[in-house]
Amino acid sequence: MDSINNPITKESTPHIQESQHTFSEHEKNLMDEACTYLYGISQWSKFFFVLSIMGITFLAIAGIMFLVAFPAIESISNTPPMPKTFIGVLYLILALVYIIPTIYLKRLYTAADNAMNGNDNEAMVAFLKSHRSLWKFYGIFYIVMFAFCILVVPIVSVLSAL
Repeated sequence: MDSINNPITKESTPHIQESQHTFSEHEKNLMDEACTYLYGISQWSKFFFVLSIMGITFLAIAGIMFLVAFPAIESISNTPPMPKTFIGVLYLILALVYIIPTIYLKRLYTAADNAMNGNDNEAMVAFLKSHRSLWKFYGIFYIVMFAFCILVVPIVSVLSAL
């Protein structure tokens, strides 16, 4: 790989050359490529961590607005009533739930950075554990959300028709 596409070079990964095991050229190339992907995962995880913090902030602000600001506006104007308390609480709950994958993202990129910088097996295990935990959370979250939609949407539809 050329150095333009590979931000991790042999000079930036001295732990590969300092290891007691003598690596073949194939093993060195494989490790360099793995470090490149690990670096990419770390960078994308940092990016999504920042986006997650922004998303949590927006959800919390929207939830507070539905609970506080919109009732005040509704009392002043002749707008039709909305289920603002339910929506506000729902947004705040979603903001709290969204903190969990954000913590996993923080652990993920920290462990990836530690694994790259220190040639540390424990850091690599921590990275893989955080990666697994993040996807496990998303899997469970999506199953719960699908079940919620399958159960609640028809009930609300039937009740709203009455």
